[in-house]
Amino acid sequence: MKKIYIISIFIFIGLTNLIYSNDEVSTENNSFYVDFNEGKDLFSKKQFSEAEKKFEKVVSNGKEFQILEYEEALKKLVYSYIQTESYKKVDSISNQIENTVISDSTKSYISKLAEFSRENLIYINYKNQDWKLIQFYFDKLKNPSEQSKIIYSISLYNTNQLDKLISFLEKESDDCVQMSSILAKTYIRKSLYDKASELYSMLEKQKELKDDDRREYSKILFIQNHHEKAKEQLMKIQNPNEDDFYMMGLCNYNLQLWKLACESFEKVTVHIAKENYINTLYYKGIAYYKLSEIEKSYEALNKVFQSLKETEKKQMASQLLVESCILQKEYEKAEKYAQELINISSGVKKEGAIISLAEIYIDSKNYTKAITLLEKSLKEEYSQDFMLQALIMIAQSYQNSNQLEKADNAYLSIQNQYQGTQQAQHALISRGQMYYSEKKYDLAEKSFTKYLFDYPNGSYADSAYYYSGECSLKAKNYSRCIMQTNNLISKFPKSSYEYGGYKNLLNSYYELENYNQALQVARILLKNFDEQAINDGIGRVVIELEKIISGLPKDVAQKQTEYEEKGSLETVEGRIIGSQLVELYSKYEMEKSAYDLANTLIEKQTSVNESEYAGNNAKFIAKYLQDNFQNEKAAQMYLKAASYYRTANDDKNSAESLYSAVNCFVMANQIGDGEETARILVELYPKSKQALHVGDLLK
Repeated sequence: MKKIYIISIFIFIGLTNLIYSNDEVSTENNSFYVDFNEGKDLFSKKQFSEAEKKFEKVVSNGKEFQILEYEEALKKLVYSYIQTESYKKVDSISNQIENTVISDSTKSYISKLAEFSRENLIYINYKNQDWKLIQFYFDKLKNPSEQSKIIYSISLYNTNQLDKLISFLEKESDDCVQMSSILAKTYIRKSLYDKASELYSMLEKQKELKDDDRREYSKILFIQNHHEKAKEQLMKIQNPNEDDFYMMGLCNYNLQLWKLACESFEKVTVHIAKENYINTLYYKGIAYYKLSEIEKSYEALNKVFQSLKETEKKQMASQLLVESCILQKEYEKAEKYAQELINISSGVKKEGAIISLAEIYIDSKNYTKAITLLEKSLKEEYSQDFMLQALIMIAQSYQNSNQLEKADNAYLSIQNQYQGTQQAQHALISRGQMYYSEKKYDLAEKSFTKYLFDYPNGSYADSAYYYSGECSLKAKNYSRCIMQTNNLISKFPKSSYEYGGYKNLLNSYYELENYNQALQVARILLKNFDEQAINDGIGRVVIELEKIISGLPKDVAQKQTEYEEKGSLETVEGRIIGSQLVELYSKYEMEKSAYDLANTLIEKQTSVNESEYAGNNAKFIAKYLQDNFQNEKAAQMYLKAASYYRTANDDKNSAESLYSAVNCFVMANQIGDGEETARILVELYPKSKQALHVGDLLK
């Protein structure tokens, strides 16, 4: 597309020769010929201003001249006007000779100079921004230059003759970048965004899109919700200004690129005189809020709050300021903004503001203020939904302040006054949950049961079934827990309480010693809630139940499972539990299992911290060997036990183990070893009863 630039100088090549004639004209004593000849002389000397005066006299009295002389004077006069930049006079003469009988060549000559003059007049008036005169002279042009077309287009744009401008440019702009740009801007003024976008896209492809056009293009794309494309155009601007950063911020904001939005808005100088002062602060405040940068959000939004009166933006800013202050636990500030929000709002928004302020009071544990505010609002005319919500919050405030009787009355009031409503359901279920949290399970269970009676298919029916079962479980009414939980699972298979319900079933069957049913439920939990169930230890429960069902005593099965879960031999905790398991085996006369486990454990129990447990295990092994008439081995193991106990500072068990070792040595007929062990016993623990009686073993 060809680039057009404004030209202020016009060169008339070949025209000068037509008028520079030095032929003298006979005066024949006619004074008019004197003016003619003097004019020609001045003209030849290029004294055009003086020549004009002479030729004007001649032309005004043209009847006194021959046609050739008149036309020569006329041409020289017009040419002089050109030289003195008297373009309006050229235009005037051109109009005057329209119907004059002169040669075609002269008319053509003057017409060309008139065209030149009008082009210049258009340019002069462009500089003076006289749009009407531009249009006046443009309409006289027969073959306007591209420069004049551009200026004419600008004049129509500035006089808001948009339809006329569109009609003109759609015919003339194909090969001109400037006119295409003006046409695109005109489309924008007429809200013809698709056409403007199409035109800018064409200029983009032709690599003719300049910064100003990109700005306009980006705005169109933004209006059309093409935020990513708008952003792309803004990024191509060579010399971005603050308005560009502002637009970039808006694009990033709408794309929910909060960090980038903040970075863009920070490049905009925020000054009260700026056009986008409030908007920049407003959107920046929200973006920082989304980033959880509460202090920066507060700083921006507080300025919005201070600068505006009753506007939507102030309401939004107030709401976010409330939330920001709550997050920072600055409840006094939050209260101030919430109160202001109430003052500047009406209708639904005012109701929301009252609820927000009440929530602030509740969050700051100022339940009395919350109740006062809400009870006051109940005396005014608000929507039913608001009134119900206020009543529920009043009940909750009484509950939170441990005024359970008042809370109960409030919940019952809602239930009775608004029977059948969602809020009535909520009140009844909340009443039950109140008693549940206070561990008054009988009252809670009654409330949940009433809910199920009144609203068998209600919004909270699954919750009621779950908590009814939970309360029964707490009260050890396992059969009722099973019944209510089965109702929950069968009627609400996708409920959020399903997992908890299955756990209650598992616990109930377990307590009823219905281990097969319990195992079935545990396996369902693992199948349907794999990761959650595993993290909750259901896998361990399955193992435990399988052990119980296989015939192991419950406490043995529990301890075995715990031992495996804690790492068995590989961890200190596992080995401690293993030592406890040895004792359980012994309790249930599982002597061989106890003996094998104790032997395995004692090999790993080498640290001082495990000495006590190692001593117990060694003592059990020794007793097992003694009972099986392996007295020599038993004696040696008793000595190990005594050593472990001594390390653990357990003198009593150490003395007992030494005494038992002496006894086993004697039984094995190893008297010498027995005597030496007895000597050690007496030396180490002289005051023990074992030391006093060990001599009896050696007699």
